[in-house]
Amino acid sequence: MGGDQGVDQIVFGAAQVSLDGDFCVVVVGDLIEIQRALSACAHDPRYLQVYHAHQFIEMGEDPSSAIDRKPMASINVAAGLVNSGIGDALVSAGNT
Repeated sequence: MGGDQGVDQIVFGAAQVSLDGDFCVVVVGDLIEIQRALSACAHDPRYLQVYHAHQFIEMGEDPSSAIDRKPMASINVAAGLVNSGIGDALVSAGNT
């Protein structure tokens, strides 16, 4: 989990959405990093779920081959959550 501004900005945005209470936001990535970022911002845990993914795809990697090599990459975990019905949509801030 990353993006140009790192985990903090992504988690902050998800936390803000959770405060609206319109729907549940699911964040996938390194659990420790996400929890650290969440501790620094207001959020509603009833509307924000966190799923750990211990792998991620680096910006310099070829996404299509990295997806196959890293089954526990955050993008794969997130896609699996959508496939299983836990998520309704997927938004990625990375190169995938």
